[in-house]
Amino acid sequence: MSVNNVSGGGSGLRDTLGHLSTALQPLAMEENYSFRSSLPRSSPNISLLPSSLVIGILQRFKERRPIFLSSYAVTDLSLVESLCQNIYFPVSSTSIGQITSMHGIFFFLLKEYQALKDSLCRQFDFEVHLAQCEKNFSMGLETFDIMVIPSFDNILGLTMGLLLIAKHLDIIGP
Repeated sequence: MSVNNVSGGGSGLRDTLGHLSTALQPLAMEENYSFRSSLPRSSPNISLLPSSLVIGILQRFKERRPIFLSSYAVTDLSLVESLCQNIYFPVSSTSIGQITSMHGIFFFLLKEYQALKDSLCRQFDFEVHLAQCEKNFSMGLETFDIMVIPSFDNILGLTMGLLLIAKHLDIIGP
């Protein structure tokens, strides 16, 4: 049975098969999209924030709950403390998801403290640390593991990435 004999003449079927054949051709991409690091379990060269800054921010939590922890994806202070403990005082290996999530959270916290002109701004160079957080955060988001391994830390990191994109697009406030 030929294509012409199907469905009364087959011109509709021939057009459909032609359309399907065209759709199945490899797409020509203008850009080569790839991960910065396409090997699983590879960690980018990330330099951590000074521990004195991290301790200062964690101490601020005790004094005044950040607005960030009330309105974004992270609402649990103990989660932030746990991430910091796992990264700065590791008992087991630290995942790229943990590192990425922590830098995403700290990016937003530093922005908040900067906007509120917190006294930490006078003790530390927030512009330098904000840039460092954003760089580390972006490097983590570009890794293979964070995109393909469905863990809580990886999903939290990706969620923080979405918040950063929304901020850059002015979808959410300062």
